[in-house]
Order: sequence, then structure tokens, then C-alpha cells
Amino acid sequence: MRISISLFLILQFSFAFGQTELSLSQALEIGLANNLQVRFQEKQVLISENNDTWANAGRTPTVDVTAVNQSAISQQVNPANVILPEQLSYSTGLNGGLEMNLLLYNGGRIKYAKTGLGLQREQAELNMRIAIEDLTEQLMLAYYQVLLVEEQRTVLQEVKSLSKDRLDFQELKREYGSASTFDVIQAKDAYLNDSIAYIQLENQIAALHNNLKLVMGISGNTEQYKLTDNLESVIPLLEKEGLQQRMLDNNTDILNLRLADKLALNNIDIQKTALKPTLGLGLGVSGNLNSIYLDAENPITMEIIGRNTSYGVNPFLNLTASYRLFDAGLRKTRIQNAEVQWQANKDLMLNMEQTIATQFENTYLQMVTNQRVLEMSEQQLDNASKNLDIAKDRFENGLISSFDYRTIQLGYLSASQARLEARFNLINSQISILNLTGGLYTKG
Repeated sequence: MRISISLFLILQFSFAFGQTELSLSQALEIGLANNLQVRFQEKQVLISENNDTWANAGRTPTVDVTAVNQSAISQQVNPANVILPEQLSYSTGLNGGLEMNLLLYNGGRIKYAKTGLGLQREQAELNMRIAIEDLTEQLMLAYYQVLLVEEQRTVLQEVKSLSKDRLDFQELKREYGSASTFDVIQAKDAYLNDSIAYIQLENQIAALHNNLKLVMGISGNTEQYKLTDNLESVIPLLEKEGLQQRMLDNNTDILNLRLADKLALNNIDIQKTALKPTLGLGLGVSGNLNSIYLDAENPITMEIIGRNTSYGVNPFLNLTASYRLFDAGLRKTRIQNAEVQWQANKDLMLNMEQTIATQFENTYLQMVTNQRVLEMSEQQLDNASKNLDIAKDRFENGLISSFDYRTIQLGYLSASQARLEARFNLINSQISILNLTGGLYTKG
């Protein structure tokens, strides 16, 4: 899902030396590389993968090292003590230990905790998939909208050219006295209307290109891309057979609820482990080293008593068992709530499956309808094109009026626009079907 260095260099070269060619697959690659939501979800997946370990679940032991140093100065004056009436001591001690603790049994909570971590990782991956699907749908629609309006511009350019030919023809006829000023004015009015519509369409194309770049995550570039795909060769008509099963198997909304169902079941198991005892093992060794310096005379030898050092080593092994006898029903309440949540998720999943199944049926029906409309629109355009060719010859031979010729021109323009819109509507419904059946997601 990351744009490659070679593709990046090609794009930079194209920006510098000409209009950039852009296929739909390149647009998707760039969009996935730049989209902040996708990048955020990628990091969440990485975090969940790092967390999905037995150590986080609590299976591995913990080992602790401790060291404590204590130092003190003490001065005592006691005349009643005939042996040491006055003494000054300096003491220092070091206590340390090495201890390992291992949880031997806690009702299977470790196993369920590890299962929960794996499910959380799957949830993070599913969230990233949802972000990719949302971006893919937005980007495909933005790409095809540009193609639609650019092809509309091509058709309008053709009609505008015909209007200019008509205007030139009427002006030529007026020079020879076979056309009136009124005929020229009408021809010029038609040409100006087509020119204004063309300018407005140019502005719409620029806005749609900006929208496409916005979805791709590109900013600061005012150049329009040259789109290399077209509305004629995008998505084949999808067969209904197997699509509904693919929807049940791959739809992200349904998958999300199924994952929530697994998490709810696992949470029930985790809550039930609180009803069981726990057993833990601790082993290690502790030691101490103490040193004291006594600044006092030995009354017998009359020498300074000086320093005295002692130490000790204490290995140990502890086995700890515990069981909670009473908690006012808190554990049972948590289990009941977890079971209720699981049942609620079941109801929600059933409702979602029914809703998406209905949405699939309606969308598929619309796609089939759009296909039929497109086929008829292509026939209508073919008739309008033939009619326009005949009308052009008849107009130049004076067999039909300029009004009739203009009407046929507008009919051709309308048929061309209707055919393009039918093609776009078909693509739009196909994208919706792909989204419902999980077909917009591909691992990169």
C-alpha cells in the first residue's frame, strides 16, 4: 500500500516535463500511501501485533532484582554505662534479592486473555480494511466523475464545432443573399450557448480534478492529471450467483459484528475464571551485608573497637493459593452482564445481515436496470448520430430549417449525455456491489 520509489520518481519527472498520466490503479496506490486514516490504522495494527504475546496474557514469569542500601551515624552518651559511657558508631548495610514469580493457575484466564489479544489484533486489521474500503470507494467515484465530465466535454466540443460550422455556413449564405440576418443571429446564439456551456464544463472539470487530488491526499499541485482509464472498460457486469454468499463471507460490517460476537464470548469465559482459585509460585534468594564502625575503646584492651562486618544469605520457595469467598455477587453480576452483551450482539448481527441482504438485492436490481438503460441509451445515441448526419446534409442543401437542425443537434447532445450518465450510473452501482461483497479490499 505504499507508493514505490520508482513510481514516485516517474510522477515527479512527469510533473516537471508534461501532464501526468494517471491510471486508476496508480491513483489508488498514491491515495493509500497518503491517506492519514489508513496510516493511523496501520499503526494500530502494529500496536495490536506487539501486544499479542503470551507475556501480555500473563503466562511468562516475572523476575525482579532488588537492592537497598542503608547508612546511619549514631552517637550515644550514657554515664550510667561504666563500660562504654560514650560511643560513636557508623553503620552501613546492603540488602538485596533475586525473586521469580510465576502464576501457575488462575482458572484459564491466561488462555482467554491471549485469545482476546488475538481478537483485538483482528479487530485492528478489520478497522484498517474498513478505512481502505472507504478510501477506495471515494477514490473510484472521484476518478470516474472526472472521466464522465471529460467525456461530456468531448461531446460538447463536437456539438460546438457543428454550431460553428453552422454559423460560418449561414454567414456565407448571407453574403450570397440566400440567408437573412435573423438566420445568422440564431446560428450565432446557438454557438455562444454551446461556448458558454463548454467554459462552465471546463470549470467543473478543474473542480473535479481538485477533488480527486484531495481524495488522493495531494496538495499544492495545480496541474490536472491525464486519466488513462475510461468509462468503457472499467468493471464487467457482475453475476448474481455467488455474490450473495460473498457478501455474507466478506462484508466488513458483518465481519465486524462476528468479531464482536467472538470478543463477547471470550469475555464471558474471562469473567467466569473469577469463580476459580489462583495458584502462584515464588522462588528466589535474599541476602544482606552489614558493616558497623564503633568509635569507642574496649575497656579491657583499651583499643578502639573499630569495624565489624556481617552477612547472610536466605534462599526461599513460596507457593501461594487464594480463593475469594465473598464479594456481594459482583462476579456473578459481571458474568450475567457479559452474557447479556453477547445476546445483544447476536440480535444486532441478525439485524445487520437482514439489512445488508436487502440492500444487496436493491443494489443488484439497480445495477441490472442501469445495464439495460445503458444498452438502450447506446441505441438511442446511435439513432441520434445517424439523424445528425442526415440533418447536416439536408440543412446544407436547404431541405430543413436552421431551427430543425438545431433541435436535432440538441437531441444528439442530450442522447450523448444520457449515454454517459447511464455508463456512470452502472459503474456507481457496480462499485456499491463490490463494497457490499468485500470486493474493494485488496492487501498491498
